[in-house]
Amino acid sequence: MTQERGKRKARVTPAQIEARRQKEVLLLSRARVQDGLRASQNQRYRDQLTRALADIEEQLSALESVAS
Repeated sequence: MTQERGKRKARVTPAQIEARRQKEVLLLSRARVQDGLRASQNQRYRDQLTRALADIEEQLSALESVAS
């Protein structure tokens, strides 16, 4: 029975582990920036957060295209 489980599990490469880690970091960063945008009333800070959000989205998109 344990042999069957071992056969069904797909091996995860170090590159896949790193890609997952990067994605999690980017998703957490995006959530933090979005929270900042909701809370901030300072237009300059909101502009900075908007640029940061666009950069994070770009990185996520690039990561998704590499993973596919």
